[in-house]
Amino acid sequence: MSRRISNSSQLQRGAALMVMLVVVVLGTITLLVSQMNSAQVTLDRNRTTADALAKAKEALIGRATIDITLPGSLPCPDNNNDGSADLLSGNDCPNYIGRLPWKTLGLPDLRDGSGERLWYALARNFRDDNSAHPLNSDSQGNLSLSGLAPVNNVIAIVFAPGNVISGQSRSDTLTAICASLKNTPTVAHSLCASNYLESGNANLSTAAAPNTAYQQNVLSDTFNDQMITITHDQLFTPVEMRIAREAKNCLDDYATNNANKYPWAADTTDTSFYYSKSNTLFGRLPKHQTPDNDVRDMLNALNALQVAVTNCASGTGNQATLVATGANLDNTASNVKDNQPTSPAIPTSVTNPLRTAGDRAKDANVTCSDINANPSGNSIQTNLNTALSALNGLPSSLGWTASCALITSGYWPDWRDQVFYQVAQDFAPTGAASCGGSCLSVTGSGNPAAGSGNYRAALVVARQKINLQTRAITTTDSQFLEGDSLGDNRHAATPSRNFVAYSPSDSNKFSQVNDLVLCLDGKVNCK
Repeated sequence: MSRRISNSSQLQRGAALMVMLVVVVLGTITLLVSQMNSAQVTLDRNRTTADALAKAKEALIGRATIDITLPGSLPCPDNNNDGSADLLSGNDCPNYIGRLPWKTLGLPDLRDGSGERLWYALARNFRDDNSAHPLNSDSQGNLSLSGLAPVNNVIAIVFAPGNVISGQSRSDTLTAICASLKNTPTVAHSLCASNYLESGNANLSTAAAPNTAYQQNVLSDTFNDQMITITHDQLFTPVEMRIAREAKNCLDDYATNNANKYPWAADTTDTSFYYSKSNTLFGRLPKHQTPDNDVRDMLNALNALQVAVTNCASGTGNQATLVATGANLDNTASNVKDNQPTSPAIPTSVTNPLRTAGDRAKDANVTCSDINANPSGNSIQTNLNTALSALNGLPSSLGWTASCALITSGYWPDWRDQVFYQVAQDFAPTGAASCGGSCLSVTGSGNPAAGSGNYRAALVVARQKINLQTRAITTTDSQFLEGDSLGDNRHAATPSRNFVAYSPSDSNKFSQVNDLVLCLDGKVNCK
């Protein structure tokens, strides 16, 4: 009897152990499944965040590339959460940190993995304002990112704010003073960066007190910002190509309308007017060029008088040069007025003020001292300015086709010192328009065309300065170009005919020669 009771007890204990084992196994499985689900949720959220950040970056770079008025510029941040970029206040964004202006960028309402809209910080000198500053390859981003992956020369940062952490409130109804909005009237918690971003990422960033230092720390309970940066090279690589292609379009269309011949270049020493100069195969892209000798002489005489007046204003000029250049301009402007060519047509709104300026300059009673005492308001400079203003409205009449919008655009003055050009002797205005041995070649990993030779012309855009370049002296091409793109052989009577261009992926060579070179061959291979 006792043995049966003992067996029964053992059976009960065994059953209990089995139940406990099942419970443990089920609990372990539940825990594992829960952890797997949690890991999957985290993975999905991170993917959503990464995708949103990548789309925002792509849209910002695209917007900078195609901007009509100021290539390379970016919109102001959105500080009222309506999806649209804030308008400029004077020459500045109201604030340089805010939400990503997704409507302005043509994006859907992007959200990170926690369902929050993205935030956005902008370097002040990349705001969309072409009246306040130049914007080109030499413009540097002044934002920096410290922490996990330090980055400098940053132009913009897009943030995914993540979930609310301790101390943050994202209420649309509760209000408080917001340090990142200059401590002015109270705003809804949902408009204040410090309720979304952590550490120094939420600091005040206005024109008067721009924040340039941002952080990327290890994700934790007190820091969960995720971000993506736009660096100088990432933004300007497509912008530079856009400028190069617009310049190439001007030259190709010019050649189409001039028996496949290209204009003379502007001498690199002419940084006042950028006029084409006879027999100049290499130089900068000219603002004006003309096949008429009288008109070309007039433009050269205008340039010479302006140099003389500028020298007088600075105290380095002399009376003899002022008188001689004044007489020359008066005579050549008179010739153009009296012997008006049918093409290009130069109106009296140009020739009359030039004649007046030349006549005043050759007057012995007008001295360099008079100009020095009144550098900008003297009658000679006033008439030169009037004629220049009229000339600037005549790009088509002076050679460029109507499709060449680059030369008269508001952003061309930002880029004109960085765009160089060489025409092969056989395709210059006096050439035979056939490759008789003077055609050009472009070699290296950065040549975008098939083959390496028989090009009618080549266009060179100087990217950001490298090595010891300062670009303080714009008349010296070695401050802009490197390798085979520069040197005295470019300015010789028979200049060098080969250019070398390297791809950014060829980092060792690109760090020494970073010029962007496009070839021109009538759009055969050079498209």
